Amino acid sequence: MTARLLDLWHEATGPYRKYADFSGRARRREYFLFIALQWLVIAALITLHSVATGGAPLPRPESGWRGGFAGQLTAAAMALFVLATLVPWLALSTRRLHDRGYRGWVMARWFLPYLGLLFMLWDLLRPGDKGDNAFGPDPRGGMYDDWFE
Repeated sequence: MTARLLDLWHEATGPYRKYADFSGRARRREYFLFIALQWLVIAALITLHSVATGGAPLPRPESGWRGGFAGQLTAAAMALFVLATLVPWLALSTRRLHDRGYRGWVMARWFLPYLGLLFMLWDLLRPGDKGDNAFGPDPRGGMYDDWFE
């Protein structure tokens, strides 16, 4: 059980070790474990902000920094976390699209109003190409009965 959790942790934090590696392919499991980790960290930072400021809302850019030093510190921590996670997320998303046989520039259609979310879900939720493709070998290594694959 502990070994399995360590394997999941290793896979969820893998995109940080491949910080700006836009080449190769990524499995769905790696992508969604990374996203789940990001949501957990953001939820923990929001909870910390709420506890530190007594329930004050997050600062809005147009209203300036309110909430005292604790509010400023937790809001800055969230902003730094999001900025530090942006490049690994872009790299991982590109590798995930490579697994489906698409180039990374396909991500541009994600910014289309309304349809962008549907394109994103379609691109990321469908299984990748079985076997090798133009972007590299199959990251599953021939294991097609694995969970979430």
